Amino acid sequence: MILGRSGSGKSTLLSLLGFLDRPSSGLYLFGERNSSDINPNELASLRNHKIGFVFQESHLLPRYTAQENVELSLIYAGVEPPDRTRRAAKALAAVGLERRSQHRPAELSGGEQQRVALARAIVNRPSLLLADEPTGALDTQTGREVMELFRRLNEAGQTIVMVTHDVDLARYADRAVVMRDGSIVDRVRIRDGDRGRSALQPEDGPRPAQSKSARLKEAVLSSWCTLRANPIRSVLTALGVVVGIAAVIAMVAIGDGARRQVADQIASLGTNLLLVLPGSTSKQGVNLGLGSRPSLTQDDAETIARQVDGVQVAAPTVTGTVQVVHGNENWSTLLGGVMPDYLLARDWQIAWGESIAEADVREAAKVALLGTTVAERLFGPSDPLNQIVRIGKTPFRVKGVLAAKGQDAASGRD
Repeated sequence: MILGRSGSGKSTLLSLLGFLDRPSSGLYLFGERNSSDINPNELASLRNHKIGFVFQESHLLPRYTAQENVELSLIYAGVEPPDRTRRAAKALAAVGLERRSQHRPAELSGGEQQRVALARAIVNRPSLLLADEPTGALDTQTGREVMELFRRLNEAGQTIVMVTHDVDLARYADRAVVMRDGSIVDRVRIRDGDRGRSALQPEDGPRPAQSKSARLKEAVLSSWCTLRANPIRSVLTALGVVVGIAAVIAMVAIGDGARRQVADQIASLGTNLLLVLPGSTSKQGVNLGLGSRPSLTQDDAETIARQVDGVQVAAPTVTGTVQVVHGNENWSTLLGGVMPDYLLARDWQIAWGESIAEADVREAAKVALLGTTVAERLFGPSDPLNQIVRIGKTPFRVKGVLAAKGQDAASGRD
């Protein structure tokens, strides 16, 4: 028995004994092993197999019966189902609750709940049982019943270390130590006696370890039971997870789509494209804007291509807006007077037909390439190749149709 006022260090000492905390100094030997040298996984195994815990509150799972609450620690220990059921029933019988095994915590009194917690603590046949104020939340009669149960277990051979601030409970113990300000200030031997064999000690040899597949099956079954016990909460939780994941995926997809769209638009403009425009003019004091002065010539383009380092092609262009007519159909569109290198500079492909050739330039041939929209408006489903269109009053032969590019999407021009 560990006695002392609140704040004297009783619970801290119990946490050190149960491997819930590590000592900052000193030496704690469990058996012949130094607790400071044991890794976290081994400590968890020791807590599961060698140490039982009884707390001031029972901490039972409300959806499980007394039997199922006791079996939980056996599930974590890897005990097979038949042996698990038998041992849980035996532990409940040892605490006098064999007839209440199928009742849930809400159907049990406070003392019965604490006895279920005690059965859960001893069902793994621990070498050491730690109890932290197990009667603190109980009435006097129920607390006496729990202490009598501790006494019987101790007389049967179970080692029990209990923390309390109630000196009246010390009469149940063989020895008591008194703590004050983190130190043991007194030791008292209350009674001596022989200890028999615990009713919960194993009758046979070490039990075989449960396989990984069996552990996985137990975890799935336990999860399924929890889902069935709370169907509405389970559905709402799953729905929330689905909605959350869908929202994240949608946002990522939208962001990725927007990024690709911007990248495609930039690529359609030409990532290594430099536009050289003529200057502006003014008329009657009004500035007509950039490009209104026709001061650049084809020789300027050829000079740039020849003398400026890094220039692959120079494509001189004259632009304007014209009306294109075929039969009784017409369409207003952009006009570009270009050289063959223009398609290379703008990375523009031919959908069908062929491109303008150098021979067409030398001969000043009346040939034209149509955009996809212009071809659809003037010819519909018919083949526009080698057909005649009028640009203004001049007839031109359609030599090819440009692939849809999407450039200048705000004005719908391709």
